[in-house]
Amino acid sequence: MAFPEMNASSDSLPSFFLFHKFTSAAFILCALFGWNRCNILIALQAVSDFLHQLGHVPYMYLAYTETLVTNRTCYFIQFVSFSACDFSTMIMLFLAVDRLLATKTPYFYAKMNSAFYVCAVVGVGLVYCAVFKVLAYETSTEDLTMCLVPEAVSPSIANVWFMSNGILNVGVTVIYGVLMFSIKNVREYEKLNKSLYAMIIVHIFGWILTMVVTLVATYVLKSDCKELYFIPKLLFLAQCIHRTGIEVFASVIHAKNV
Repeated sequence: MAFPEMNASSDSLPSFFLFHKFTSAAFILCALFGWNRCNILIALQAVSDFLHQLGHVPYMYLAYTETLVTNRTCYFIQFVSFSACDFSTMIMLFLAVDRLLATKTPYFYAKMNSAFYVCAVVGVGLVYCAVFKVLAYETSTEDLTMCLVPEAVSPSIANVWFMSNGILNVGVTVIYGVLMFSIKNVREYEKLNKSLYAMIIVHIFGWILTMVVTLVATYVLKSDCKELYFIPKLLFLAQCIHRTGIEVFASVIHAKNV
């Protein structure tokens, strides 16, 4: 496609840029004010999940080049993905709370200040990330690792991190369960119910199963056998793949019922 040549002396140039100034401003306004608070949280969670999954790129590179790095180096390599993983977990919890508030207290929910609400949620998520980033850095070691995303956490606080994320994901499942039982009088209950069932399945067979089995592998299967060291890592990788597939399944179910 050929574009007309324009130069500084062209009479149409000021009008051309004036048009695009208004157009670009309209796009920005639509982006800022056209979304409700729930959509913003969903977008933040989606971006966080994307950044989290990018952490598997350096992991694959290190695996194929048969390179081991120290835990401290892995911390910096996976810093963004590790942070996004924590942030996404917290946003998922607030998304569940958001849907519960919108259903149980619609008047209060409608009156809430959206800017303050979103900023508060983001603030809590960032604080949660910062706490584990500081702990992970202060306890980082020179032990060699293949640098999967969770290996940015030092072994001394890995169990605390898994347990914390596990509790948050259990909370998400419980809230969606409460929401499911609270919408029985809604006209489109069947459609909403199927979507909520899909969300619960995602969390039970996704992160919750990952955290539970990892903790079991850590505490119950204690052994000098070096192979057991890789159990949590293999489970985490398998669950990342499984979670991606089941989220696609959940999205299909949701799309069919909208």
